[in-house]
Amino acid sequence: MQGSVLGGVDGLLITHDVPDTLDPDDLAAMAAATFGLGRQVSLRLGQGEFRQSTVRNEAGYFSVYAVGRRALLSVVGADAINVARLHLHAPPVAERLAKLLAPA
Repeated sequence: MQGSVLGGVDGLLITHDVPDTLDPDDLAAMAAATFGLGRQVSLRLGQGEFRQSTVRNEAGYFSVYAVGRRALLSVVGADAINVARLHLHAPPVAERLAKLLAPA
C-alpha cells in the first residue's frame, strides 16, 4: 500500500498518510469525483447508496470507500496489493471512521 486519504464528499482533505510523491489534495478531489460517478451509477440502476469503487491501473489501484454520508476513505496501492483483502478490511475501517466523524 502506498497510503490513504480521508476526505469529504466535497473533495476537501481531512487527513492523509500518503508519501510526499503523492498530492493528498488531488487524491481527495479524485475520490470525490469517483464518488460522484459511482453515486450516479447506483441511482440510475436503483442499487442503493454508494459503498465502494476501485480503479485498476497498469501499476496499481485507487479504491474509494464511503465513510458514512459525508466522507470518503481512499487507498492507493501498488499492483502487488491483495485487493480482495483490501475490500475485506476497508469497509469496517470506514464504519469506525464514520462513527468518529459523526456529530455528537
